[in-house]
Amino acid sequence: MFDIRTSELLRAAPSLPELDAQQIPQMLTRHYAELVSARLKGEDDVAPKEETWSLDRIADAYEIVASIEVDPELRRAAAFVVC
Repeated sequence: MFDIRTSELLRAAPSLPELDAQQIPQMLTRHYAELVSARLKGEDDVAPKEETWSLDRIADAYEIVASIEVDPELRRAAAFVVC
């Protein structure tokens, strides 16, 4: 779903326990596809699957990283994940 540059920026975010940053583009694509699929089926309330890294958890974790990270490259990549 992402172009090469965007995928590289997402993968440049720091990995977290049980979350390999190399998998972020695939995870976000999967979450997006599930959301679109549910909406196309007419489901208004999309119940998140039971998984370790939901979209909310990914966003919350990388928002914290972007707030406290001192390395500008890691900070920029983490902030991009949140957007």
